[in-house]
Amino acid sequence: MNDLVSLFRNFIYRDLAFILGGSIVLLSALHAFGISLHRLQDQPYTLFLLTVLAYVVGYAVQDFGALLPGRPTSTGYVLRPGRLSRFLYWRFTGSGWEPLTFARSPEEALQFAIRMNKPKAVPKTILRELERIRSLKVFSMCVGGCSILSAVI
Repeated sequence: MNDLVSLFRNFIYRDLAFILGGSIVLLSALHAFGISLHRLQDQPYTLFLLTVLAYVVGYAVQDFGALLPGRPTSTGYVLRPGRLSRFLYWRFTGSGWEPLTFARSPEEALQFAIRMNKPKAVPKTILRELERIRSLKVFSMCVGGCSILSAVI
């Protein structure tokens, strides 16, 4: 039962983000071309097909955003943020940015990487927090990128 709850939680955070972001883009495109959703309701399986298309569009926009020069969006960890990111960090936290270190030596970093590949060796609270951060990054990348594309449309 715990696995089912975990699977559902991952669906909500990730896949629903793709559907939401893709829906933003699709609805903007439909509006731009003057297509009413009421006309599409009469077609069988329209809602299912639009949901699948929204998922694909949301996923594609998120991945495309990570490939752009300067990487305006990324789910990766930022090792050296730019000047603007450091300034925003200072404005939000009131303190200067310092590099994140989870290990004091390269050997500790290697041990941590090995443990990350074996989730049972890492405390559940740390895994839960890392998963939350990754899910929020995916959500913000997808919905943010789709919102920008929607504004362009």
